[in-house]
Amino acid sequence: MTGVLFAFMKKIFIILGSILIVPILLLLLALSAVNKIVTDEFIVSQLEKNMNLRAELKKIDVSLFSAISSIHLEGLKLNNRDKYADDAVPLKDRPPLQSALISMENFEFELNFLAILKGEVQLKKLLLLDPEINLVLFEKGGNNLSSLFLPPKIVEGKPNEKLTNPQKEIPKEPEDTDEEDPTPFSIKSIPVSANLKEIGIKSGNINILVKKTAQKLNIQSLNLLINSIDIVPDDLKNHNSVTVDFNFILKVISTETKLERANLLFKSNAKVSPFVVETGFVNPAITYKMTFQKDSYIEGLAIFESITNSVPLLKNAGIEPKGLNGKSTLTKDTTAEILYSAGKIKFLQDVTFETKNYDLELIKGSVISIPNSSHTFNANLKLSREESDKSLAGVTKIKSEKPEMAPLVDGILSKVTKENRLFIPFQSTGNLNNPNVTVNLELPSLLDSVKGMILDKASEELQKQLKDKLPIGGDLLKKIF
Repeated sequence: MTGVLFAFMKKIFIILGSILIVPILLLLLALSAVNKIVTDEFIVSQLEKNMNLRAELKKIDVSLFSAISSIHLEGLKLNNRDKYADDAVPLKDRPPLQSALISMENFEFELNFLAILKGEVQLKKLLLLDPEINLVLFEKGGNNLSSLFLPPKIVEGKPNEKLTNPQKEIPKEPEDTDEEDPTPFSIKSIPVSANLKEIGIKSGNINILVKKTAQKLNIQSLNLLINSIDIVPDDLKNHNSVTVDFNFILKVISTETKLERANLLFKSNAKVSPFVVETGFVNPAITYKMTFQKDSYIEGLAIFESITNSVPLLKNAGIEPKGLNGKSTLTKDTTAEILYSAGKIKFLQDVTFETKNYDLELIKGSVISIPNSSHTFNANLKLSREESDKSLAGVTKIKSEKPEMAPLVDGILSKVTKENRLFIPFQSTGNLNNPNVTVNLELPSLLDSVKGMILDKASEELQKQLKDKLPIGGDLLKKIF
């Protein structure tokens, strides 16, 4: 059930990895400026010289010459680049940013000063506190944040000298394109190796708009902690691992009613290889386990509505699936092993989501695409005993009112029940909001089932009419029928 919505999360954590580059760059800028006055003006200017964004910073405190050096930032905001950033207008002469794509109340850095003297970065702490991120996922896989991390076209009012290839086009502003960033981030572009002890996000909030479906999602109380990082850009073969521990709440908002349709609780702990060894690009194929926590809930999936309407023969037999369209809550934690690759999520094992009303089993190999919500699910739906009894309540009535239907009804029942519970295997494809659902049941043919009943009835009626009217009467009819 809730597994389909997790698809969005894989894309989000790849994006968060890029966002975390900002504080790392800030750290390196501060380290490179020991002989300079590190101020909010300096940090903003350096960010805007190196990235395609406008920045705003309220306060920075730097203490590098102690056993545990530290950097503390307050009120950082990042938004789309504008004329103030292009022309390097001083902060005091700029109007405040009224909104931001990325904002953080606080950054906290703590690092080993002795390691700095050896040319290493050993971070004790790098925490983003109370970040707010406004994310748009484009239909073809891009997002509105990727362009922020590209080189800017204009620096201090002049063309950027670092763009040595004049033929190379800088991607358009995010609202003008759905295309993927043609110059993806590579860890090899960061020359300093780091063995970090703790990096992450606390109490994050992410607002998400899925452009293809206009679906709105909100991630609340995001705690994402990387407590072991071993990344050496020049030796990714031997040093390319991170351990990630995270939990969050995902809310899904209906595009029609604007009401909450799902409240999902996630947690995970996994060790992953975040970069491709050969290129240093973010790894397009990441596998780890995600736990969907008890008390997560979702209201009515379009898939279930299609199942209810897709088999008229069930209704003719007095079978009408119940309990599918209301609020369904997980009754226990459920863990799924999932592969993210090229914008798609694949379930690597069968996984069953148990709710009060039904169990939904997704079969190994089921897939969902993040950018457009397309999917291919092979699944089994098994209603609870209580809901099965309600769904099968009409069977007895049909058999009593139409005894001639009993063979047909019994034949159907044998195909759609397991352990006295209604069991429906199905396949669903297309868009999740308007799926194409096929119920995989080998139900008896209505024509074949009733053919015998019609012949029996006709035989009985003909015998009644012809009896005593033919010389050999019933004996002849017996031979005919």
